[in-house]
Amino acid sequence: AAPTLVFVPASEGHLSSSKPFMASADRLTRALKDALKRPENRRCADCQEKAPSYCQLEFRTFVCATCAAVHREVFSASKIKSVGMATFTTDEVKAMRAGGNELARKKWMANWTSDDMEEPPAGSHRGEIQLFLEEKYLRKRWTGVGGAATTTTTTTAATTAATTRNPPP
Repeated sequence: AAPTLVFVPASEGHLSSSKPFMASADRLTRALKDALKRPENRRCADCQEKAPSYCQLEFRTFVCATCAAVHREVFSASKIKSVGMATFTTDEVKAMRAGGNELARKKWMANWTSDDMEEPPAGSHRGEIQLFLEEKYLRKRWTGVGGAATTTTTTTAATTAATTRNPPP
């Protein structure tokens, strides 16, 4: 005979229906914070600010609040989430743990030299960061061989808008 399943409402049982979800959300947040503690993720991926607190899910990087705001402006379709305030899916956490600032740097900054263009220092103004992000992600100025083919970087609208503001040389 097949086993009989009995539904017990949360109000009658000893566990509330939200506990399994909360345990899972806590586990995912801890896993994400562990990735953030790695030495390569302790600074913003796009400037030198210490202790980034946002995830840029499209590029799988950890960024500071200022760079997160600029990403939202430049890449209107980008997905930015606060590490401490947002809820993450299992797939998002897996992607962030598999990515990170060092892998992103190897891809997006592979051909960069300090003579080319300075990386924005901590505390940079938004305009300076925006110019750097446009060169780095939209124009793919320093991308390594094969890098552009492996990640979708932006929407057509964002590319068109940035190209209109700053036409390529």
